[in-house]
Amino acid sequence: MTEEFEKFLLLFSGWPAPALVLIVIVFCKLLTEFACNSCVAHVMLPHIAKLSVMSKVNPHYLMLAATLSTSLPFHLMTGTPANAMVLAYVHVPPRNMLRAGIGPSIIAVIVIWFTVTMWSKAIWTEINLFLKWADMNTLA
Repeated sequence: MTEEFEKFLLLFSGWPAPALVLIVIVFCKLLTEFACNSCVAHVMLPHIAKLSVMSKVNPHYLMLAATLSTSLPFHLMTGTPANAMVLAYVHVPPRNMLRAGIGPSIIAVIVIWFTVTMWSKAIWTEINLFLKWADMNTLA
């Protein structure tokens, strides 16, 4: 299944870096709603690294976006144990959790995209440079 995710992500390999960041954020955010956030990060980061090497984008740039986006599941109880505890204790129907999570998810996508595309450049000045070790790495 992860190979299929990789094939999907590689469809966007020619896109500019900010667009790739947005796609990675939305893709990881959607996956995190249906699976545990640590599992999604563990499984997807190698494939996102391959996407960044194929796109000639610094791997830290896309992997930062993926890591941040997997940290914020708001919809279903499967995303994080905290959601499962709240759902079990308060007896919130999953339908209500889905509706309540739409706003925070949209805000999270916007904030993460802004953080990665703007603030990461201020913090790590070389994040826009494609690294030599990534250029020498042949992942194909």
